[in-house]
Amino acid sequence: MERIKPTESVESQIQAQAEFYERIGMWSPFDAGKYDFRLSPDVLELTLVQKKELDEMAMLIYGEGGYLDGSVRLIKLTEDPKFTGTRVGGAIRKSLFFGIRKDEQALQLVDDVLPFISRLDLVLTDGSDADNTSFKIVEVEGDKTHAFGYVTMPVHFNNIVSGNSQPLGVVEALGKKLQERGGVDLETTLIVGESEAFYERELSVFAKIANESGLNLSVVREKKLDVGRLNGVVVSIPTLTPAGLKGSGIESADLYSRYVSGAIDCLIPPKRFLGNKSLLGIIKNSLGDEELERVLRETFSSTALAGLRKYIPDTVAVNKGNSRIVADLYESGPEEWVVKEIMSSGMRGVKLPDKATPDEVIEARASLIRQQPYNFILQRKVPQKRCEFKFAERDNLGTVKSAPMFMRISPFVTGDGVAAVGVTARETPAVHGARDAIQIPVKFIQDD
Repeated sequence: MERIKPTESVESQIQAQAEFYERIGMWSPFDAGKYDFRLSPDVLELTLVQKKELDEMAMLIYGEGGYLDGSVRLIKLTEDPKFTGTRVGGAIRKSLFFGIRKDEQALQLVDDVLPFISRLDLVLTDGSDADNTSFKIVEVEGDKTHAFGYVTMPVHFNNIVSGNSQPLGVVEALGKKLQERGGVDLETTLIVGESEAFYERELSVFAKIANESGLNLSVVREKKLDVGRLNGVVVSIPTLTPAGLKGSGIESADLYSRYVSGAIDCLIPPKRFLGNKSLLGIIKNSLGDEELERVLRETFSSTALAGLRKYIPDTVAVNKGNSRIVADLYESGPEEWVVKEIMSSGMRGVKLPDKATPDEVIEARASLIRQQPYNFILQRKVPQKRCEFKFAERDNLGTVKSAPMFMRISPFVTGDGVAAVGVTARETPAVHGARDAIQIPVKFIQDD
């Protein structure tokens, strides 16, 4: 892509960003705003001390006995009927397998291979944290490719404008993994499931940038995938549409069989439990369950447990045995807690009463905790720091506004450390990639 001329004014910077997103294929005049998001010339400045925290978290996620390795060891225990016959063992199995389709459950135990990259969702604390950390881990995604494009595009834009060559972190991490497999030019496929079709656009842009860097990456929708001709490497196997349902393009059993046999090399194995929020609650053990603690000491390193618990806010994985205690805890201080579905974002999959009063919403959530125990976690709200950011809407680029925003800092981490860091910011505490959000990069600066 040809270089964009450096710009000076905020308005011209934003205009240049808009032109970039149109030229690279993220935005189209035919989208009716589907992929719109606010544009911002800003970056989030983090200190080198905060960078050390991110580096530490990467080690805690990928180190021996850390988050991923320990979680794989933990789920391996569930193969033993003697373990699952115990109170804690049975609860762990139900928690980790909850929401995973029957045809995928055996895949959770296929091997010990870890995803080549994982994404953390962090909140920036307001400085009142008792653990004296700048960040809290509120989610870990160890089974998805979401936001590969969003974290790469702002850095790519800045490189084009400045003429610099800042590392494109996820691209480089993928390239390194492919080099270990035989070369960056290996035929590589990134499959997009029909249920996640929205992400096809940003992942296609990611592939375009990756291929400009020498990779051989193609993005294929599930319904267009020819499993019989699939060779080489796949980035991941997404959640597929059950066979026979409208929109299903393949027989998922064929793809799973090729994965299990080793006919395809999957860089992010379909271990859905690594995106299960219950893991945060199990590891944190906020209720102090002694039997659970004994199991954790056998599967995680003591150093990793202590480190992870420093960064994870109080979180409880709800199960049949503690559901009433957890519901009562939530009702006694609902302003202190967030109720989350374990396999989706927040409470998106839960229908609460229409036009309900705040008390009725609290009552409904507590009732759900009691009735569907394995479907939820309870997580303590983290007092968040807000930062002032400038922005403009896509349909009104000439009007630049500013507002204090909440943030989700999303480092992509590997066994080598932090590959990339992206920031999503909104004016509301419910931060996610929406049309009123901004997507900006991070800059590390010297501490004051």
